[in-house]
Amino acid sequence: MVGQNKSVYVTLTDGNTYNAKVVGVDPYNDLAVVQITDFTGENIVPLQLGNSSQLEVGQYVAAIGNPFGLADTMTNGIISQLGRSLNDEETGSFAIPDVIQTSAAINPGNSGGPLLSMDGQVIGMNTAIKTDTGNFAGVGYAIPSNQIARIVPILIKNGTYQHPWLGIEGRNLTPDIALANGLERNAKGVVIEMISANSSAYKAGLEAATDDQDGIPHGGDIIISVDGHPVKSVYDITAYQDDYKSVGDTMSLGIDRAGKTIDVTVTLQARPPPAPPTPPIQTAYPSFPQIPGFPQVP
Repeated sequence: MVGQNKSVYVTLTDGNTYNAKVVGVDPYNDLAVVQITDFTGENIVPLQLGNSSQLEVGQYVAAIGNPFGLADTMTNGIISQLGRSLNDEETGSFAIPDVIQTSAAINPGNSGGPLLSMDGQVIGMNTAIKTDTGNFAGVGYAIPSNQIARIVPILIKNGTYQHPWLGIEGRNLTPDIALANGLERNAKGVVIEMISANSSAYKAGLEAATDDQDGIPHGGDIIISVDGHPVKSVYDITAYQDDYKSVGDTMSLGIDRAGKTIDVTVTLQARPPPAPPTPPIQTAYPSFPQIPGFPQVP
């Protein structure tokens, strides 16, 4: 785990350990680039980066890491699903889109290790698990290789990566919400519930809904398409932004506003930096069990 460190140690499979500096960090995607500074020319064969867009559910994969300090451990499984959205507890409400879900056992110590196809290509980087105990419970997650290939060169060049940001929080349409807003029962889209001040959405004049006494949002803009692509869920918006847009790009939103369909063009800004971590509360009592959720694997 790189964390806030500026330098780290890198230990290779032959047991040799080297000093390395942290070149760049993208906390939103749990990625970091480190550079060995005292490398003396040993013969190292790097793994080949695969194309994660060609993955299929059911495909066999292997995960490599150091679970519980057990170095060079390999586990195997399948790709359980593609295109998952993973909430990142370290950075707040933002989610990592297009994450790979795998049944290959991932435990504390696996984070940063490769998820491999059966021909030895890196098709992801192990990052998190869903668990009620803190240990693997059949659901692991990995950042897809295509995200790594897109972000790492920018981390090497700039030290940081700016994610495009619309600046809204929304809720997927349900039959109750759709009917309450005059739409067909099975209409698809995302109703805007909150707009961040001075965000792209705010500057474009988008409007947020207000909840009635039953908690059903009324009167706000409903996003039904992005650059002409239909929107079924919040995931469709975030994944499209991260995959196809950069900071400063424009994006056309198809909006249902009070029963009328309009197009609104937004200019995407950079995501605000993550909030600093809250210092732990000091107590004389033993620590409580881990809270269920999506803990990052140390």
